[in-house]
Amino acid sequence: MDPGTLDYSPILVLLVGVVAVFTQDLVRENSKTTLAITSVTLTLVCLISTLLVTTHTHLSVGGVFVFNSYSFFFTAVFSASALLACIQSSAYTETKSNPFEFYALILAATAAMSFVAAATNLMALFVVFEAATVSTYAMTAYSRRQKSSAEAAIKFFVVGAVSSGIILYGISLLYIATGSLNISPITTIIHGGSQLLSVAFILLIAGFGFKVAAVPFHMWLPDTYEGAPYPTTSFLSSASKVMGFAALVKIFFYMGPSVTAIAGLDWRLIFAALALLTMTLGNLAALVQTSFKRLLAYSSISQSGYILIG
Repeated sequence: MDPGTLDYSPILVLLVGVVAVFTQDLVRENSKTTLAITSVTLTLVCLISTLLVTTHTHLSVGGVFVFNSYSFFFTAVFSASALLACIQSSAYTETKSNPFEFYALILAATAAMSFVAAATNLMALFVVFEAATVSTYAMTAYSRRQKSSAEAAIKFFVVGAVSSGIILYGISLLYIATGSLNISPITTIIHGGSQLLSVAFILLIAGFGFKVAAVPFHMWLPDTYEGAPYPTTSFLSSASKVMGFAALVKIFFYMGPSVTAIAGLDWRLIFAALALLTMTLGNLAALVQTSFKRLLAYSSISQSGYILIG
């Protein structure tokens, strides 16, 4: 295979896979097993091709997405999570009337997540982040005839919408302060006051805190996990959460030190406090749970705290 083609293959597999799943449902009837095999194969091919991509690869898409070792690492994680979700879904969707929708949502969410890790522009990151999140809303509400699933999806959607608004407000303030939406060191492009910059980053921390379910922004997670289908819970606890951290690391690795230098906001102390609260409450709350899904939710919350330490 041509090396250039191989470099693009992880993203192409996911994008083509969404179309293939929909097309397969149109041309074949009663093909639930075939749909499962197709989806598992697509995610497996994406995972393998991602691992085969050379570490020096640097692919730019429109100047707002750059696929490199950082983004391909997260693409591999997303693909592995999607692969497990597709395997779990084969039994879950056996009794469902439209299983192709569920597989298509998994593939669409995975593709959008890959673009999140590759984004170099805050607005582009926000758009693809929301595209992935909308897919997970639909996955949560897939068993729409079950009250618990619908309730979980509504809670997930409301909290997600609020956190998205907070993130968007933070991005707008950051643009006012810097005059740029690019994710890069901002020391040389600062235009606004340091207080405005501090507020912008606090809003970004709060908004993404909801996304990764860090305490005290975690209250939606147990109910969402409990009401969502099992494959969705698995996908949310892995790929969806990793997506939030991929965005956090990208933003604060490049821009955080500049904010500390300019605005005097030590964002590392904020993350340390969030990590301490998240680890403590997550582990303590998990001890008293009797539901497996709620136990998984609080365990996932505590794991977010461990990741925040890094």
